Amino acid sequence: MIRHRYFWTLAALLVLATVGCEDKTTSSDTPSGHTGHAQQEKAAANAGAAEIPADQSWSGPTRNEDFYLTVTPVPNPIPFQELFSLEVEVLDPEDRETPIEGATLDEVSATMPAHDHGMKTEPEVVSTGPGRFRVDGMRFHMQGSGEDGRWVIHLLVNASGSIDRADIDVQCCRTTD
Repeated sequence: MIRHRYFWTLAALLVLATVGCEDKTTSSDTPSGHTGHAQQEKAAANAGAAEIPADQSWSGPTRNEDFYLTVTPVPNPIPFQELFSLEVEVLDPEDRETPIEGATLDEVSATMPAHDHGMKTEPEVVSTGPGRFRVDGMRFHMQGSGEDGRWVIHLLVNASGSIDRADIDVQCCRTTD
C-alpha cells in the first residue's frame, strides 16, 4: 500500500514539474512576467509593425485650412528611441505648391495621448527657405500597438497675420534591428 501511494505521489510531482518547465520566453502575452522587459518591447514592436507604414510622410491642411503642410520625417519611417528630424513645407492652401513667404513655424511638439506626456527632447526649428523648415531633435522614446503607441505631432504655423495649427497622428515606431 505504501509503495502504491509513493508511486502516485511521484507521478503527480513529475506531471507538475513538466507543466512548470514550459518555455515561456517567447510568449508576449503571459502576465506572469516570464519575459524580460527588452523582449516584451521587441514583441510589442513586432506585433505593431503591420500598423506602421513604411512611409510616414504626411500632407494636409491645418485645422482652419489657412495653410497646407507637407511633413516628412528623416529618416523615414521614424525610428524608435533615436533622434530624427522633420522636413516641413508651408504651402498655399489653394494650389498646394507655392511656399508661403514669411511663414514661421512657431511651435513644434509631440505628445503621447494614451500616456499623457510629451517627448523628453526639445525640438529646434531651422528655416531652410521661404516656407520651408527642418525640425531637429525629435525623439519618440515609447512605442506600442494601436492607441497605446500613437504620438501626435503639433505644429503651430504663423504667416500674414494668420496663426493655425496641425496635429498629425503618427504610430510609433519601427525598430532598427
